[in-house]
Amino acid sequence: MADKLHSNAKSLLTANLDFNQAQKPIANSVLRGAAKVGSKFPIVGGVITGIGLGLDIAGGKDPATAVTSGVGGFVAGSLATAGIAAAGGPVGWAVAGGALVSAGVGFAIEEWGDDVAGMAGDAADWAGDRPSDAGNAIGKAGKAVGDFLGDLF
Repeated sequence: MADKLHSNAKSLLTANLDFNQAQKPIANSVLRGAAKVGSKFPIVGGVITGIGLGLDIAGGKDPATAVTSGVGGFVAGSLATAGIAAAGGPVGWAVAGGALVSAGVGFAIEEWGDDVAGMAGDAADWAGDRPSDAGNAIGKAGKAVGDFLGDLF
């Protein structure tokens, strides 16, 4: 299909749009394998999270809290690592940032998770009561209009 296009259109569609910014091979031989090693970080993080969950539960922590804080921290840390790496940050900063975010989110879930869940439940209850309140108000307004019209006629 591309062969039937005008030469300018064909060259535009088949052009390499790297603007001479193509990845150059890493000169440092120690860092050359960093991409292969870095691709294993999610697996290592998952293993560390699993070990931490086992130790927390064995230590008497509530299993639901342990799993929630562990998995929440793992997901947040993975996203932070990916975000820092995608922004062009160095691998070390990405790993350190991911570990810091993971620990912070895990701590926050353990410390305030029940309170947040309670507040969310209260907010849902409040929101669920609003349609009932509105229905009662509409009913009272309808009764008042009916009474008014009944008094006129």
